[in-house]
Amino acid sequence: MNWVTATRHVFQPTLDTWLRRILGTEEFVIINHTDCDLLTFRDQDLVQKLELVTGVAAVPPALFHTFENLAANVRRQIHRVRSHHWIPEHISVRSFIYDVKTGGLAEVAP
Repeated sequence: MNWVTATRHVFQPTLDTWLRRILGTEEFVIINHTDCDLLTFRDQDLVQKLELVTGVAAVPPALFHTFENLAANVRRQIHRVRSHHWIPEHISVRSFIYDVKTGGLAEVAP
């Protein structure tokens, strides 16, 4: 058993108690939206612009988590939540894209 597995076994019951019993968490819901500004530039572009405007270089890790594809970004977020070793496997993770023009909400399959 490696230390990550051992740590998970020690803290998992505590996290489970915290998420379910104390906070009442039964499900994570991830919602992204259309027309998101993070689709319009890359991290490096913003880092350069911030440095130009402020005169101060961004200190790594200066990530803004920009992305090029909204659905792919949502799926990446689902994966991050589901694969996090502190999140109990029985907690549901669902995701949606909110359309800012129509008000519609579309579920995204993992």
